[in-house]
Amino acid sequence: MRLEESNYVIESSQAILEMMAILDVCSEKVNAEILSIFIAICRKCDRTLLRCREVKLGEIILEKIPRSTGIIADLYLDLITILFQFSINLNEFRQLYKQLCINPMTGNLHRHSASLLKVLTSAVIRENGCPDAYFSFVGRGKSSIVLPPIRSLPNSSSWSFQCWFRYESSIFQTEQPIPTSDAPAIPESQEELIKPYLYCFRTSSGIGYSAHFVSSCLVITSLKTPGKGFQHAIKYEFKPQQWYHLSINFIYNRWKTSEIETFVNGQLVSSGDLAWEVTPQSNEKFDKCFIGSADTGDESRLFCGQIASLYLFNKSLNPDQVSAIYNLGPSYRNQFQFSSESDNILTSKQKDHLYNTDLSESILLSYNPKSTDNNLCLECSPRNRYVHGSSAPNSVPQELMKIVDLPHALMMSDVEAVFTDSVEHALHSCGGIEVLFPLFSQLDVEFDRNDIFNNEVHGYDRLRGDGSSTVDPATGERICAMNNKPNIAAMLLRLIERILKSSINSQQQMLQSKGFLLIAKYIQNSASKHV
Repeated sequence: MRLEESNYVIESSQAILEMMAILDVCSEKVNAEILSIFIAICRKCDRTLLRCREVKLGEIILEKIPRSTGIIADLYLDLITILFQFSINLNEFRQLYKQLCINPMTGNLHRHSASLLKVLTSAVIRENGCPDAYFSFVGRGKSSIVLPPIRSLPNSSSWSFQCWFRYESSIFQTEQPIPTSDAPAIPESQEELIKPYLYCFRTSSGIGYSAHFVSSCLVITSLKTPGKGFQHAIKYEFKPQQWYHLSINFIYNRWKTSEIETFVNGQLVSSGDLAWEVTPQSNEKFDKCFIGSADTGDESRLFCGQIASLYLFNKSLNPDQVSAIYNLGPSYRNQFQFSSESDNILTSKQKDHLYNTDLSESILLSYNPKSTDNNLCLECSPRNRYVHGSSAPNSVPQELMKIVDLPHALMMSDVEAVFTDSVEHALHSCGGIEVLFPLFSQLDVEFDRNDIFNNEVHGYDRLRGDGSSTVDPATGERICAMNNKPNIAAMLLRLIERILKSSINSQQQMLQSKGFLLIAKYIQNSASKHV
């Protein structure tokens, strides 16, 4: 286990299993201290959560929760909340759902059913809009994606780079001076501080484009000759552990100075003149193209964080298109061809900007973590433009052949394609939102004896003794104090609400199955004190 002030990472998944074995033989006080530290570590870095998923820690904790009480139970519940907000697979969902149902041995609800229901509700909406798949860069060794040599970027027109990314705080361990908005580029040999690169497109002679971080600022560089060029500092403070949508437009103007525009989360945050145009010599390729690294491969230039799908377009995107792409969300990785391909709700104008323009045909290169085969990252631009004289649907588009020889990229050994599962996916595998309806038939069922709701409720205020109800200040949910039982009906409705907000498919299934009528019937048949 490696623990530093700015880098909370558990490198070995075996260490997690050993920690769980130690908990079985330690006192409650020691268990509480270990779990508290481990929870803090898990909150800091997704790479630790990946190691937890490798050892199926969620299933292990779900087996321990029924036998746990007091503060240990609370800590286990906090831990699986973090784990399931990151990813919850089908087996974990089934195991959790089983503990929401009536215990066949006692005929009552499991002691932690209400708390687990809150865990499931919090797992529906991913924290900070996390995508369901991304590339993970560890920031050391050979942590980069090597793109194929690009014959030429459309300098005589315009082009755009676009991606979702999140960086980890460990890449900025020292305070560094932030350059002015528009300043001459300094030679690479004079850079002595840590400056992680988001992308780098350069030729063998050292000219080209790149974007790197200086503290929390992103600096875009355009080198016309080695060591001489132009830098533009984006006027935006990027914070660690947060996902951002970044779109950079390089706009070519024939009769005036070219421009550069930068959009963050769909909004224009910075723009300026691009005084130094990159014009490679004839037959000179951009053969040093990297994502997450500079062309030198130095460890001080490696990006540490996550990058979701990325696109290169052969034109500059207008603000409406950038905003519409941002509203598709970080999990989008398609080709802007079908208006029904996204589960996000878009306005008719946003759909027009995405699907009724030439946006799909403007994709030069596209890579996403779902389209990988071992360390090979497959290029995913549309295949509806064939090479002249060929009708094969899998042939490479003629436009793409002008850009690259072989379109696929290579993930180096320290880059990992990460896939996560959501509550919606698990529900779909089990039969959809309908599997939650029977839980409303249990509103009158009592909890097992010695449950955690005796006088105190996990996550709630102490119950009143006069039989009235109290309200959780965090969620506004009412607690039925008549029998020390939380309002399960309100908690289930909150869960249904979040699922419907996050999934159009669930909305359609809810209407087709007449789910609201079924829920109303269950509530009508329940005692009023439990509603």
